[in-house]
Amino acid sequence: MAPWTKIFLFTLLSVSAIACQADTASERSEKSEPVLPISGPAANTEIEAALATAPDPFEDNVDDSSGDGDKITPSFDPDNPGQIYIPKDLDDCFAELDRMLPPEFIEQFKAGGEGAAGEQHFGLGLWMRNNWRLWGASRLKTYLTGEGLFHPDDMSGVILTSYQRYLNQQPIELEMQIKKYQDFWMKKTKPRRKLPHAVRKRNR
Repeated sequence: MAPWTKIFLFTLLSVSAIACQADTASERSEKSEPVLPISGPAANTEIEAALATAPDPFEDNVDDSSGDGDKITPSFDPDNPGQIYIPKDLDDCFAELDRMLPPEFIEQFKAGGEGAAGEQHFGLGLWMRNNWRLWGASRLKTYLTGEGLFHPDDMSGVILTSYQRYLNQQPIELEMQIKKYQDFWMKKTKPRRKLPHAVRKRNR
């Protein structure tokens, strides 16, 4: 075989191998699953972004026939980026809620039993999680974290339940409330232990 023929065949085989590798890589990239971003409560930007255009959470809960008196009126705080006062602890939450909530809403919430707290998870609870910065960083979140709560949903739930009990002059039982949430997360995150194969076979 002539030398130039060998060179031609070698070049042709090399080009074919490179093209085959490129097609294989392209096929793998098409079949591979996309990498999903890691998300969590601390990066819950969807709720915060929706807050600016969200309707008043009290529109469906309060009769607005008496005009401006039915609108939520949080205390002003020029030192806070959102210029909304953020309570420092649970008692301060009660005082601020007494000030800012419409009287009609307070009466309905008081008479609604503890089920009213759950009903307000996406109402008053949502407002608190965003405006009191339970998703981000605030002195109220620091206080609640120190008490043993770590998820913003749990924090707003404790505030709502405690406020309902406060209005009805019932014991707050803060430690018991917190323990309920802690037990929930312990069960949810507890690793499942598999039984040995011999035990599983025996139990069939």
